[in-house]
Amino acid sequence: MYKKITLLLFAFLGFYSANSWAWNAEKTHKDLSEKAAEYSVLSLTGGDYLKNFGFSKNIEEPLSLNGESKSVKEWIGEGGIKEDAGNIFTAYYYHHFHNPIATSWNQAGLSTYYPWINGMSSLLWAQNTTNPWNWQEARDYYYLALTSTTDTERQANFAKTFQGLGHIIHLIEDAAQPAHVRDDAHPLDDIGIIPQFENWAKDNRTTASSFMSNPIFPAVSFNSSAEAGYIPITQLWDTNQYNGSNPPSGIAIGLSEYTNANFFSEDTINASNFPYPDITQTTITERTPYPNAPYQRQYYLKNCCGETNGGQGYLLSAVDYLDYYRNWIGSTLPKIPVLDDNVYSDYASFLLPRAVGYSAGLLNYFFRGQMEATPSSGGLKVKNTNTETMEPYTDSTGQTIGSITIYYDNINSERYLLAAYVLSAPLDPGEETPVISFAPPSDNIKQGRYIVVFYGKLGNEEGAVIGRVTSPSKIYYVSKRDGIYKIYRIEADGSNPAIIYDNPNPNLGIGKLAPSPDGNTLAFTVDGPRIYLLDITTGNLQELTTGQWPSWSPDGTKTAFHRESGQYSPYADVEIFTIDPLTSIETQLTNVPGSSDSGLPAWSPDGQKIAYTKFNSPQEANCVNLYTIYLMDSSGNPIGSLTCDSGMDYMDFAPSWSPDGKEITFTRRRVNQFNQLYKVNIDTKAITKLTDSTGATYDELTPSWSPDGNSIAIGSKRDGDFDIWLVDPNGGGYKTNITDSNPDIDGYPACGR
Repeated sequence: MYKKITLLLFAFLGFYSANSWAWNAEKTHKDLSEKAAEYSVLSLTGGDYLKNFGFSKNIEEPLSLNGESKSVKEWIGEGGIKEDAGNIFTAYYYHHFHNPIATSWNQAGLSTYYPWINGMSSLLWAQNTTNPWNWQEARDYYYLALTSTTDTERQANFAKTFQGLGHIIHLIEDAAQPAHVRDDAHPLDDIGIIPQFENWAKDNRTTASSFMSNPIFPAVSFNSSAEAGYIPITQLWDTNQYNGSNPPSGIAIGLSEYTNANFFSEDTINASNFPYPDITQTTITERTPYPNAPYQRQYYLKNCCGETNGGQGYLLSAVDYLDYYRNWIGSTLPKIPVLDDNVYSDYASFLLPRAVGYSAGLLNYFFRGQMEATPSSGGLKVKNTNTETMEPYTDSTGQTIGSITIYYDNINSERYLLAAYVLSAPLDPGEETPVISFAPPSDNIKQGRYIVVFYGKLGNEEGAVIGRVTSPSKIYYVSKRDGIYKIYRIEADGSNPAIIYDNPNPNLGIGKLAPSPDGNTLAFTVDGPRIYLLDITTGNLQELTTGQWPSWSPDGTKTAFHRESGQYSPYADVEIFTIDPLTSIETQLTNVPGSSDSGLPAWSPDGQKIAYTKFNSPQEANCVNLYTIYLMDSSGNPIGSLTCDSGMDYMDFAPSWSPDGKEITFTRRRVNQFNQLYKVNIDTKAITKLTDSTGATYDELTPSWSPDGNSIAIGSKRDGDFDIWLVDPNGGGYKTNITDSNPDIDGYPACGR
């Protein structure tokens, strides 16, 4: 009764503070929220994860909202601060409590005081429609951030997305404060009448921050909700495992369950309605509480739950200060457990790492959605790369929700819809849509850049949003500069050239390049000949095998290559193999005794066939060509020639498949001429010359088809030095020189991601 009266007194006198109800907003909540951002998926690979949905850099990137500019991290922190805003009549902080052993979640909120100041469970508040910063609002802002027309609108909606997530993170952080999970409103604590955990964190910010730097992440399952009808994020608060009789520790439980069962709040020490923690399951230890203290204060040591201190336990409570006088006068008065700074420090070492980890877990869940958008002739194919199904659902109004839409930005950065694909059935993990067709816009701010958006059901979450901004196709190439071979990567429009492999050896030559289908690994040939694998993200380099001319299978599990197994003359006994990069197990695909000349393999987009260059022996009298483009299946069984011509002594080399698998481009050479660029139709075997080169003055070498099928990259000496050029695959000739600024040798182009 005393607490009720005191609460009302302070409320009506205007002394009541929002910070009485939570961690200090402008310090502790801000620190926790920004730390969560730093440890979340948003900071993966140096912040590259944000580029998936259109950001140019990491969580420090600024976003403008209503004339105010803050970084991604700061907007998340801002939400953590603003969730405590308001006065006693309008504030949200009544809804920042969740008691995990309440009868139901509807009864788990603040219920200690009069009805007009009772609150909704924080778990429910996070997704309640009366909360202006609820989970679905954050989802809606995210959708608008991906689809709004102007850059100003998109920035504002991204800022609201991150601020909204900060509001929800605040609620998780409060679940790491014992008072907030034990129905303890602690009205007198913040103004200093009663010492309090939240004040300790505010006043010991450096120590608290050091605890935040060792986050403990949840292992809860989002595959099913503890109670039907709720968004699976409820698991971060409460998994319904703790019922008051089975105190948990671990990380496969909700944060409120862990905090409730293992830590006291100031007003619930040994409270009958909270059976745990049990002070009888402790031992007495002594510690000097402050410098120059007159005696060793006694503490109740809890010997469990030592995730962060090697299992040494922690101080559950102190013995009251009368203990000093008991020792002095020999009194046998009962000892009263209380909380002090030493206890708070131990509590913080366990609870703050979880507050950060569980908050980062919420961010990871929000941004877990992944799609792969692959350019294809006439549009894009979208692949579900999640572990959860993407599917449509029926909302409360009976409307079916579930679609993939494609947008682009024009030269004024205005975003417009290009195409939509309505999901009529679930798209399971690993499944791909048909081609979502559209005509490439002429005013695209960057050719090949599209914004792909999914809105529907992901796993068990309805109203989920996934964003993916495709990058223009990349072209990898070898450049010899100042006498040293290095590997570069450049965008298809000639922008952003960057060194991918800074070869330190001036005596080492580099040849054929092959980026893996996922864009993470580059296979390439060096003198020897040997094939190496370069991890593009980490820079790690490893030798794969002896041989040359690598080509990846479409699923990335194997690499085809050729190896000379006899004396070079010039291609004597050259055979084609495949190798599994993980196990190094090799399989030989061609094996013709004597003079077999089979090399330069190229795997088809469907993975069923391999094109290669084959020497025609005298026995093949129907074909005058010295070298021909041949096909075999992926097991090595021959299919036959594609470019056999009985009238000319051609040499056909270096096949490259079109993305739709219908055509192959290659170089053709006659004796005493230079290589010229051609293509052949797989079904009709019709051969088309692609440029105006006569073969009399310069070479066109090593073609590579772009992923969208709109161009073919080649190394050409058309303007006097070898550069990487783009050629129209429909016979329109040369389009552009994308490495014209380099006067040295550029070659071996390979298109990829």
